[in-house]
Amino acid sequence: MAEQNKDKAAAAAKAKGAAAQAKARAAKNAGPGFKVADEASKPAVEPRLAKLYRETIQGQLKTQFNYKNAMAVPKLEKIVISMGVGKFAVEGGEGRAKIEKIEK
Repeated sequence: MAEQNKDKAAAAAKAKGAAAQAKARAAKNAGPGFKVADEASKPAVEPRLAKLYRETIQGQLKTQFNYKNAMAVPKLEKIVISMGVGKFAVEGGEGRAKIEKIEK
């Protein structure tokens, strides 16, 4: 039984080592200035607007423009909400309510 546990531990260590080697190879092949994504860099929760786009809007675009392939539908890379609140952000009042509304 102890030998089985040692074998399992050795297999797990070997798998971790292989994953680390694959990541190192990918980083090397990507070239300078490129980062290799890993699980830690992914957001824990999918943003609300990105989820809405993926579930609803992509299908509507595919139908409206007669895309035959789902990969032809435009993708969202970044969502930016720009709203000038300036002095209200510091002083509070109406601007503070706007900021809280956006943060929801």
